[in-house]
Amino acid sequence: MRIKSIAEHEAAGPVKMEYNRLLEKFGMVPNVTRAFSIWPEVFELHNELYQRVMVDRTLLPKPIKQLIALRVARAASCTYSSFWQTRFLSLLGVNQEIIDAVSGELREAPVDAKTMSLLEFADHIARNSATVTSTEISHLRSCGFSDEEILETTVIVGYFAFLTSVLNALGVEIERPQSQNTAHTEHEP
Repeated sequence: MRIKSIAEHEAAGPVKMEYNRLLEKFGMVPNVTRAFSIWPEVFELHNELYQRVMVDRTLLPKPIKQLIALRVARAASCTYSSFWQTRFLSLLGVNQEIIDAVSGELREAPVDAKTMSLLEFADHIARNSATVTSTEISHLRSCGFSDEEILETTVIVGYFAFLTSVLNALGVEIERPQSQNTAHTEHEP
């Protein structure tokens, strides 16, 4: 990482509490969490946003949320996020052919038309959100998506656009899982 971060033995307050929770749950503190550690207020906001958007129960199933995140990681050329989204999708039991296609040639992904329309929408937002049209939103509605699901997709893309920018700019490196605890499907940064 190109900036300093707080080590486990130096952590205090909310940072220490989060580090301890992650160490207990996964046996490690992910570098994505460390990246925010020297700004405690943003550290807490980031953790809360991730929890609300990606972990808490929402309208979109977790595998779909992770596929959206993987597509954003690909659009941003973020190695860190791509690595972890791929791992999380595997842990959720998503077919490797789908993972590979979503991280590569999206149109080749063996998914149903409804899912493809949502992934294409997410890809469009990730690449150029200013060019999204009302026609695209209408198309998603005609595929059966509610406005709440469309908002959820848009927020996931926005969150990962923010996150991948931070990860790329700071050179956050991929940490390798140290224990089987990282195989837990309720992953959190």
